[in-house]
Amino acid sequence: MQTHLAKRVEIIIEAPMETRLTAALEKAGVTGFTILPVLGGSGRSGRWSREG
Repeated sequence: MQTHLAKRVEIIIEAPMETRLTAALEKAGVTGFTILPVLGGSGRSGRWSREG
């Protein structure tokens, strides 16, 4: 099995920015990425969930 060096970068953005970000990644020559939905979390403003 052949392996390749890779770097992992995580970017967390609001959904409306997805198109701009993916366009910028492709323009920069990024050849692979995965987009995942987020169900909820916690931050400076406290807990939140997609449902509100």
